[in-house]
Amino acid sequence: MRDPGGGHGHLEAFQEIADENGGTRASGTPGYTASADHVAKRLEKAGWEVSRQEFDFPFFELRESSFSRVAPTATPYQLGTDYAPMTYTGSGTVDDGAVTPVDIDSTNSGCEVQDFADFVEGSVALVQRGTCPFGLKAANAEAAGASAVIVFNNTAGLLNGTLGAPGVTIPVVGVPTTLGRDLATPGTTVDLAVDSTSEVRTTENVIAELPGATSDNVVMAGAHLDSVLAGPGINDNGSGSAALIEVAENMGRPSCPTPCASPGGAPRSWACWAPTTTWRT
Repeated sequence: MRDPGGGHGHLEAFQEIADENGGTRASGTPGYTASADHVAKRLEKAGWEVSRQEFDFPFFELRESSFSRVAPTATPYQLGTDYAPMTYTGSGTVDDGAVTPVDIDSTNSGCEVQDFADFVEGSVALVQRGTCPFGLKAANAEAAGASAVIVFNNTAGLLNGTLGAPGVTIPVVGVPTTLGRDLATPGTTVDLAVDSTSEVRTTENVIAELPGATSDNVVMAGAHLDSVLAGPGINDNGSGSAALIEVAENMGRPSCPTPCASPGGAPRSWACWAPTTTWRT
C-alpha cells in the first residue's frame, strides 16, 4: 500500500483496504485487521506508543434466504414483507418440511421444554411471539429436533427479531400474525433456506499514547474504525478515523511544542475501538 498524505490520503488507504478485502472493513474480517494495521503503523511512525487490545464479540452476517409454502397451496414469500431472518439465525435448508404449531394460542408459546413434548423431530416449529426471548424459543425448538423455527408476531406488522447471540444453528425467521396463523393450517409444508454466519469472533481496539506525560487528566478523542459488512465505511466513520490519524501525526511531530497536547500537560491518548471504534488522547 502506498504512503498516504493528509486526511484524504487516509481515506484512500481505507478504500484500498476494503477493495482488497471483499469491499468491507467490518470487525471480525480481514479488512478490519488491515485497517488496524494501518492505524498502528501510522501512529508508531509518528512517535506514539501503540497497543492492541483483543476481545471477542458476536458476529453475524446474512448472505441469502428464501421462504415459500409448498402445501396446501404453493406460495412464494417476499423477504422484508412476508418474512425476515432473525439476527444470529443459523444456516440451513428445509425442503417440504411439515409445519408443527407449538402451543400457539399461549403467550408462553415455545418458552418451556414441555411445550415440545409431542414435537415431531425434523419438522418446522411454529411459535407465537410472547413473554420469553426469541432465542429461548429457538433453543427449545432445536433441542426438540426442529429443522427450523417460524415465529409469528402478536401485533400488526412483520416480526424483525434477534436471537440475542450466536448459538442456535437452525434457520429462524419472523413473520406477520396473519401469515403465522395461515401456516398453522393442518397439512402445511414449507421450503426454507438461510445462508448466514453466526459465531463469536475476535477483533481489537487500537490504543495509542504520546510518551512522557504522567497526569491522570486524560484527554480523549474518538471515532470508530470499522465499517458495516455492506461497504467500506469511508464516510461512516472512515472520515473520523482519518481526521484523528492526521491530528495524531501532527501532534507527534518534533515541530509541535510539548503543550501542544492538552492543558496542564494531560496525557494524550487515542483509542480506536471495535466493532464501532474509539480513540483516547
